[in-house]
Amino acid sequence: MFENYINFLKGFTKDSEVPFPCPECGRITLEIDSDSISTNETVASKRNQEEDFDIETIEEVYKGSFICINKKCNEQIYHIGKVFHEWDCFDYVVVDGYPSPSQREPVWFMMPEYITPFIKYFEIPTKTPNEIVNALNEAFKLTPTSYSAAANKVRVAVEVLCSTFGIESRRENGSFIVLNTRLKNIEEGNLLFPYKTKLSAIKW
Repeated sequence: MFENYINFLKGFTKDSEVPFPCPECGRITLEIDSDSISTNETVASKRNQEEDFDIETIEEVYKGSFICINKKCNEQIYHIGKVFHEWDCFDYVVVDGYPSPSQREPVWFMMPEYITPFIKYFEIPTKTPNEIVNALNEAFKLTPTSYSAAANKVRVAVEVLCSTFGIESRRENGSFIVLNTRLKNIEEGNLLFPYKTKLSAIKW
């Protein structure tokens, strides 16, 4: 599931299937609104193409939307980002013992950098404390922009989770206990203990 999410965020076409759930109704009912997509080549890119044209160096930005086809929802999600171009090679022939493409055609992909309303990549349980929900929602918002920034927000959620289940965050002298140590301090009998390994994996 998450591999499909990441692959989509790395670049999709007008014909791609949207793997995310609708942020409003939660169903896998989002489709690309092809008519909403518009692109614009940057001034610097146009200048570069005048000197030495190569589709792989074209720099464009785009805007578009996803539409929820659930008739009871009809949510519309807007996204903007970059466009990158590459060659799709096919009909290979063998040259000097190695396969070489005999034909190719240009293709272009959209890479979203901002999506609103933000996509919820997994469902958060209803009884989750608000501080954890807020951290995860921030992670969802940041995912298209920066995976590392999103991961930091997930790490914050793990910190809050530890505090919620009584894992000390400070020593007697008032100094902070690092998350790695806090996770190691989860003892058998604590409700987080069965998830200790998974939480450590999330931390890393």
